[in-house]
Amino acid sequence: MTSDERARAGMNWTTNASLASVLLAMFCLQGAAAAQAPTPSSRIPSALQGQISIEHTNDDAEIRLHVNARMRGSAPHGLTTLPFAVRDGRIVLSGAVVLEPAVPNTEHEVNPILDTGAQGSLVISNERAALYHAWLSAEVGLKPTCTPFESYEYLSGALGGLRLGVISMEPVPVRAAAIAEPITIGMEAMAAFEGAIIDWDRRELHFVVRRTLYSAKSPPSRTAIDALAASDEWTVAGLQIDATTETLEEMRHVFVITRSMWPRITITVDSHEYVALIDTGYAGDVLLRRDVSWPLVSNVADEAAAHELLSEGRTERQHLHAPLMIGSSAFEDVEVETGWTPPEAMAGVAVDAVLGIGVLSRSPIWLDLEAKVLRVWTGADALPDLNRGDR
Repeated sequence: MTSDERARAGMNWTTNASLASVLLAMFCLQGAAAAQAPTPSSRIPSALQGQISIEHTNDDAEIRLHVNARMRGSAPHGLTTLPFAVRDGRIVLSGAVVLEPAVPNTEHEVNPILDTGAQGSLVISNERAALYHAWLSAEVGLKPTCTPFESYEYLSGALGGLRLGVISMEPVPVRAAAIAEPITIGMEAMAAFEGAIIDWDRRELHFVVRRTLYSAKSPPSRTAIDALAASDEWTVAGLQIDATTETLEEMRHVFVITRSMWPRITITVDSHEYVALIDTGYAGDVLLRRDVSWPLVSNVADEAAAHELLSEGRTERQHLHAPLMIGSSAFEDVEVETGWTPPEAMAGVAVDAVLGIGVLSRSPIWLDLEAKVLRVWTGADALPDLNRGDR
């Protein structure tokens, strides 16, 4: 090839590259325009008309999906209970049901993960979203990636409902994403209830049904719940929980996809206080933020043993040198994974560490959203059986 041919080839390559850049820029501009365009109401299935509305912020930087979910069902004792299993350090519920939005009398039994660290009501994989015919809107929660092959980071919308035991919320907000787990229940769905009691011994999850679900003529019997709350066999830690746009009371009536909820408590380590995120989606004991220092010791005897672990592709574990305290409860032999960087979604949220299933599963716990406390059972005996017929 002559020098002139090389020059012409280079010029053609430059021209093609410039054209590609222009096309990509045009695509991004179109994506940005789509992000600011309201979703036509005609796109919402007739079954969901009147239950879903779209709201733009003043600067159109964010589009919110409002889902007016109604709680349906009857829980005469103020509880709805689901059995669960612990698999790979995750709480896997049995017997939950999702309802399709536009196909009458169509439902699917699912085994969702309960993840208090997950944002949103229901997070489902893209594959499940297609299977359930979820109504999804690319304009809601839009995050353009400016690539022709993957225009949206995730899609938001709604399913016909989510039934948990004897109580269902209809419809339910849903976010589809490229995730490994088929379906996850997040904090927004849990906030529809007054709280959740996790009985690890019986492998039962009790959602405490909010009082306002019932009319004055048929209030639920809350004898067992109130007696349990009054027990002195709990240690209690104050619960911090955020809502960027609504109060906790309002969350029970209107669900907004773009809200952030991070349940946090104060823990004590070596006489120092730290803020920890309660995350049932984390299988370990504690995940420590990168810039926070705790009194840690290695679980290997010497440097040579640590080097041998690393050479075999295994990670050296570290343990707390002092007990981890939640209220008056002391947790010994706590494993710590260091180097955590909070995700971008947690910007502005004060948190030093993540408290996972490894610690939370050592005693029954009660995430009480009504009283805004986390209760940890300290009784020598098992938690009272809340499903007894004589309560």
